[in-house]
Amino acid sequence: MGMHVVSQLLKKMIERDIKPEGSKILLMGITFKENCPDLRNTRVIDIYNELKSYGAITDVYDPWADKTSALSHLNIKIQTSLKKKYYDAIIVAVAHEEFVQMGWKKIRSFGNTNHILFDLKSIFPINNSDLRL
Repeated sequence: MGMHVVSQLLKKMIERDIKPEGSKILLMGITFKENCPDLRNTRVIDIYNELKSYGAITDVYDPWADKTSALSHLNIKIQTSLKKKYYDAIIVAVAHEEFVQMGWKKIRSFGNTNHILFDLKSIFPINNSDLRL
């Protein structure tokens, strides 16, 4: 599934003249499921690794994930704050309640002018994201 997600994102990036290599991507959520700190069996790591293989600079933000475990087991540094107008693409990978409450407008505020919002969990109305599964 990770390869499929990244493939869809890359197609959209190319459509919008966003070069994958060196692009800044925000991955929202890394845990196994929503509102749970468990990192075991998470498939979001597949998306992360696939993005890295294309040379994307990938930040991970997850208020539920244990930062120490993510670093020691997955070699991922969890971001504690988010930059406004910074990312070329934002992937909502886990439907944490915090993300739902944050809303699509605030999440889009982290993207630059030409960013892509990929809502993997369909937590926002279809017209408010650029890609969905």
